[in-house]
Amino acid sequence: MRHTRRLVRRIIWEHTFDHQFEDRQYAIDVFNQHVATVKQTVPADRLLVYDIKQGWEPLCQFLDVPVPVGKPFPHLNDTESFHKMMQRRTNVAQRIALGIGTFVVAGLS
Repeated sequence: MRHTRRLVRRIIWEHTFDHQFEDRQYAIDVFNQHVATVKQTVPADRLLVYDIKQGWEPLCQFLDVPVPVGKPFPHLNDTESFHKMMQRRTNVAQRIALGIGTFVVAGLS
């Protein structure tokens, strides 16, 4: 795991973003440059430029598979889902902190 973190840091933070990942505009520029490179490199018939908001149709058409009937397109990383997930994590962290605090106080009594 430590080796993986080191590798990710070296490839993403140091090489790709030149230690400037926290500079929002720089990160956006790197992303846009990468997208442009992919579009120039990958043949058009092998590349789907896709917005997740488009749902099943363009994805299934590109993959030449039928659109699933009766299955809504999953929106696992939309803003609402992300906020709910973060709230759950915050609640768990607060319960853990409260439990540890209670344990320490009980131990001191």
